[in-house]
Amino acid sequence: MNRFVTRLVCALSVAVCLAPSSFARQDDTEKPAKSVQPQSAVASKTATFATVAAADASVKKATDATKLSALKKLIDEDGAIIGTVSAIYAPQGSKLAILNFAEDHWKAATVVVRERDFAKFPVLRTLVGKKVLVTGRITEFKNKPQIEMTALTQIKIVKEEKE
Repeated sequence: MNRFVTRLVCALSVAVCLAPSSFARQDDTEKPAKSVQPQSAVASKTATFATVAAADASVKKATDATKLSALKKLIDEDGAIIGTVSAIYAPQGSKLAILNFAEDHWKAATVVVRERDFAKFPVLRTLVGKKVLVTGRITEFKNKPQIEMTALTQIKIVKEEKE
């Protein structure tokens, strides 16, 4: 009798696993993942990046994005970083766009823009190769300083003076 019960339990277990999906509860069904569009697809068509003169006091006061030890002292404080954008890292399907300031992204602070803010900015890829000033709360992610940009007013392109 014991063997019969064991086999019956096993058979019922297999039957439940192979049962049609109509037996599944409604809350067990998976919802399709929301498609994330790249920042360039939802970027503002009317917004433009402001500029600031290289001689401006805010530029002189900003901390270079590659000075990690100096920036780590500013964690959880409002501050400003300055640097030339070397790349925008925004993998397909990502809910982030990350501005890098060094070829090796571990050697400089980063600036993060979240999906919910993508449409507030012009196409971020246009910043590659440009020197920018970014202001905001300096936080830490994976032992590296970063600023999260949520408003267009936080970033300005630094204009060098012509001689």
